[in-house]
Amino acid sequence: MTGWHLARIIYHSISVASRAVQIPTTEIQPTPTDDLVSLDAEYAALKVELTKLKSGTVNYQTKFPLTQSEEKAAEAKIKELEAHFGKTYTDSKAFDYVWHGALSHHRIFWQDEKFLEAIKDPNVVKQILRRTSQHQFAQYTTLSSALIYGLSSNSLGYLFSAAPNWYSRPSDVNWPQLRDMNVPITNQESKSRTIDQKNVESYKSALDSIANVFEVKKNTQKVTQKSNTTLLDEVSKLIKDEKSAGALVAGGAGASTELGRMYSQCYEVMDGFSDLLKKHKGDYSAALGYGLVSHALDARHLAAAIYGLKSGISIDGRLEKGRENFRNFIEAVKTNKLTPPEANVLMNMRLQQILILNK
Repeated sequence: MTGWHLARIIYHSISVASRAVQIPTTEIQPTPTDDLVSLDAEYAALKVELTKLKSGTVNYQTKFPLTQSEEKAAEAKIKELEAHFGKTYTDSKAFDYVWHGALSHHRIFWQDEKFLEAIKDPNVVKQILRRTSQHQFAQYTTLSSALIYGLSSNSLGYLFSAAPNWYSRPSDVNWPQLRDMNVPITNQESKSRTIDQKNVESYKSALDSIANVFEVKKNTQKVTQKSNTTLLDEVSKLIKDEKSAGALVAGGAGASTELGRMYSQCYEVMDGFSDLLKKHKGDYSAALGYGLVSHALDARHLAAAIYGLKSGISIDGRLEKGRENFRNFIEAVKTNKLTPPEANVLMNMRLQQILILNK
């Protein structure tokens, strides 16, 4: 039994005990989040196949032949999809292609219902890869890169559960200092990302479609998941010094992804995290569903912030409260004390993503 399963039993028992009309039970009801945490093991063979494609030497026209009518129908769906992404996201104040790194772009695609629906058509998958010219939404970001790099460079659970880095702040919460994570106060996000069984099944159906295209089978064997404590220990070993931590967290945005700036960005967001929790009555899952928080606690920022704690490095006094909030948060993650229990699973997938960054 994993730590979060035990936490769920305790949480469920307490919740039931507070309702005298119901009989207490320790039956564990699976949540949609539980389905996500094991996806890397289930689709391991698919990830291997997609990793091979990074070499860029595959002739997709030969590998995935389509008739003229199949190609035409698939191309029509792809153009609709490109129009959708162009319209939906570039018209939004919360969207800025420069603000999002490649991994956040991947999450935008894979959390979009229209994208998932289109990918369920195997001919659409084939045609996206067959195209000789790809529409670029941002530097290096295309539908093809979302398929190949999105799935091979991310924990599949993290890809679907961690909200994209929306250029916005949660509404009705005042962050006292956002100098480095400089999101305009006018960019407000009123609703956090939630995960339900329906959209998880849609995601898995899309993954199944791609697995079928590449003729690979899912792993159906039960895999024991690493606990948050184990993952935190492994992350700690990865960031054993400033050099290794800096290399792990560095991204394509240059100076803004330097180690010091990364943990500073996390801490200044964590300064206001307690107020956001109060707004959601202690629901960590809801708090994690906002773009600003998801950004501050994405894999790279999370690793940087953990290094900032581990090293005891001197920081700006304005960040001390945020670092202390982060310290308390990580301790709760380690001991599976986030509520509701599925929040511990959400953080488990973020820790898995840190390990994937190192590969």
